Amino acid sequence: MFQARYHDHHHLNTSSDEDKNKELNRWGRKQELEADRDAADMHRSVGIATKTDDDSTHPVYGDRLAAMDKHYQEIEASPSAPQPGPGG
Repeated sequence: MFQARYHDHHHLNTSSDEDKNKELNRWGRKQELEADRDAADMHRSVGIATKTDDDSTHPVYGDRLAAMDKHYQEIEASPSAPQPGPGG
């Protein structure tokens, strides 16, 4: 792992700013997904609900993901017309 991180860091030092930003964004997304997996594992290990309770204000991850998947499918099925910018 150390060698991989050293290589990534060295590679970034020799890259253009645009390439550095892309690589840092890719790395950040990977870290966000890892944090989501860790949170899901922790919830499961302590027995936190896997379905949304009636008295909860927050949906569980599965419900959130299903809702966003549906929303993205709707967006892709009917693309909207370009919206006018400020001033018309």
